[in-house]
Amino acid sequence: MKLWKKTLVFGLCLPVLALSACSSGSGAGGDKGDKTQPAVPKQISNEPVTLTIYYYGGDLTDEEFQTYFVKPVGQKYPHLTLKLVRNAPGTKLEDLVASGSAPDLIYSPKGYMEDFIGLNIVQDLDSYIREQKVDLGRFEPVTIDSLKSYAPKFNMVALPFSYNSSAMFYNKDIFDKFGVAYPVDKMTWDDVIELGKRVSRKDGDTFYKAMYPSQLTQFASQMAVAYTDPKTTLPALESDDWKKAATYFKRIYDLPENRVTKLNNFFVERDVAMYAGVTTYTFGQVKELMSKGTPLNWDLVSYPNFAETKGQSMALDSLVLIMTSTSKHKDQVFRVMDVVTSNDSQLALSKVGRMPALKDPKLKDAFGSDNPALKGKNVKALFLNTPPIQNMGPYDLEVARLLNTLQPKLINGEEDVNTFLRNASEQAKLKIAEKKAASR
Repeated sequence: MKLWKKTLVFGLCLPVLALSACSSGSGAGGDKGDKTQPAVPKQISNEPVTLTIYYYGGDLTDEEFQTYFVKPVGQKYPHLTLKLVRNAPGTKLEDLVASGSAPDLIYSPKGYMEDFIGLNIVQDLDSYIREQKVDLGRFEPVTIDSLKSYAPKFNMVALPFSYNSSAMFYNKDIFDKFGVAYPVDKMTWDDVIELGKRVSRKDGDTFYKAMYPSQLTQFASQMAVAYTDPKTTLPALESDDWKKAATYFKRIYDLPENRVTKLNNFFVERDVAMYAGVTTYTFGQVKELMSKGTPLNWDLVSYPNFAETKGQSMALDSLVLIMTSTSKHKDQVFRVMDVVTSNDSQLALSKVGRMPALKDPKLKDAFGSDNPALKGKNVKALFLNTPPIQNMGPYDLEVARLLNTLQPKLINGEEDVNTFLRNASEQAKLKIAEKKAASR
């Protein structure tokens, strides 16, 4: 079975009023506008326009693009045609920008925002929001607060589309096989490790393993760890929080036979008992398995906690909509952003099992109601935790990517925690210096 591409972002989880018109900003890098001037709505042309939406990452199938973008936008604005371009060889964003073919709107996890800022193609939305009196209070507060972290360069750098919650998923068949009680909500990581020991055993030719904890960057995000010092821009990987996260991450992989655990072990081989990860990807997988007649016997509980992180999940992993400063159709782009963040669109998202960007309780009550794969599942667990905000500095994304490539050294026991973080910090210094030199 072909798995969906999983995009890892660094925070992993995160309504506008109906708009009739909006004014265009200008200039690359964003136009914050004059806040002293009253908003004067202007007429927007209804001439046919094709807008390019660029998929930089996250989870968005072609079917979902039709459902959440093309159909609702076409119903309200039939003169707008939407074209989806995916991040792939031959259509890399930097190449499109360099050739003068930059898209009009970008769909991406917020964690990649520094990539777009580095390309100087992000349009500040402040003037549009003020002119149309868009109530940002209708969004989940954490999704808006995370976007405000880019001030003072941007008043509002994007609008949230949805966010990726996190949970601990488990294979009920494995627990049943060994007569072990299922996981429960509000477990600690110590609880999970002890539970993992009870299901780590051989049966016949199969060794059943404890869990797949995702990548270290996601695992540590629950503590909102910093990758660099915001004042010095030097790596901050040897902090106490990083040491604690890396220590527990290694303890999980040190469980019997667990070092070989991959994501496919949970969904395909089905020889791993638990998986701590993101919801959008997981719900897509279990729905696909059901449609193929090979359903997984699974359920979920709230994301486990450290003592210091009670009530928190993985850090916010929001999917956002970014207007490009190079677009020639900014007014029309904002119309699209209006439609896909409307109550109706967000309700449709929630019903299939995507966390809506709006905080309306009715949307949460409807969560997963149209997704047969979620019927009877413990979806209330998703709302027991709140994702913390993990602000990303200009070099943090490079450091996070580096950690993902280096983590096998920790998992395989080639380096202990202190050595791993020290060596990663030294390599991160070089990465940061390279990026600084390239930007001069």
